[in-house]
Amino acid sequence: MTIDLEGFKDVIWQPISDYTGVPQLLKANQEVPKKRYKYPRILYYFLTKGEQVNNRLIETREVVESESEDFEHDILHKFYLNPQMILSFQGFGLKKGQVLPYMQKLAQWFQIRKLGKEFLRDYDCIVRNVNQIDDVTTTLDKQHEERLNLDIELQFEDVVEVRIDTIEEIEINGKKID
Repeated sequence: MTIDLEGFKDVIWQPISDYTGVPQLLKANQEVPKKRYKYPRILYYFLTKGEQVNNRLIETREVVESESEDFEHDILHKFYLNPQMILSFQGFGLKKGQVLPYMQKLAQWFQIRKLGKEFLRDYDCIVRNVNQIDDVTTTLDKQHEERLNLDIELQFEDVVEVRIDTIEEIEINGKKID
């Protein structure tokens, strides 16, 4: 199984949009002309992609029915990985305090078990940490845009399966060996 990050970003869009009520929620790779931007808005993307949390790799092996007609059994190896990723959200507002309530609701969605935590469980994902909301507001000349940042540390379970054909009988010089 491979973790589909783009698909995951699509899946979380609706529940986050519904809970926060933010006027515009955008994925970072969405192409939206600047004239169509709304305030307040939140943009999100994966900051890191698939770093293994630790070097501990869990492996299981089992004998399974072969997919090949030539063999009766195969050995199925399962490797359990736990990649950790940071899902980053940036909120934008035209005046101070405009986007903060939406960012706070966003943090709540990931912190509360009956909201995001339960939703994420269906995707083999847990919330490792909800960082604090950082104010990264910028002012250029007379243009002011409130910017807030919130990083969510997620951990997924990824299972990699490797199937190996077994040696079911050995024959040397026409004689079967047990």
